[in-house]
Amino acid sequence: MNDKDLAIVETARERRERLAAALIHGGLDSRRRLSALHKRVLIGIVVGAVAVAVCAGVSFVSKFMADRQAQNEANAVSAQPYEVPQIVKGGITQ
Repeated sequence: MNDKDLAIVETARERRERLAAALIHGGLDSRRRLSALHKRVLIGIVVGAVAVAVCAGVSFVSKFMADRQAQNEANAVSAQPYEVPQIVKGGITQ
C-alpha cells in the first residue's frame, strides 16, 4: 500500500472509533456540556464548603475569645486582695 491508501485506511478507522464512542457516550457537544456542568457544580460545592468552614471557624473563635474574656473578668473580680483588719489597743485599724 502506498501512503495515500494508508491515510484513507487510517481515516476510516478513526472515523469508526469516533462513531462508536458517540454511540456509546453520546455526541461530543453533550459530553462537553455535561463535563463542564459537572465541573461547575463541583467547584460550587467546594466554594460553599469552604465558606461554611470559614463561618464556623470565625464563630468558634469569637465565642471562645468572649468566654475567655468573661472568665478573666470573673477571676479578676474574685482575686481582689482582702486585707485582714488588725486589732490594736483602742480599736480596729485597717
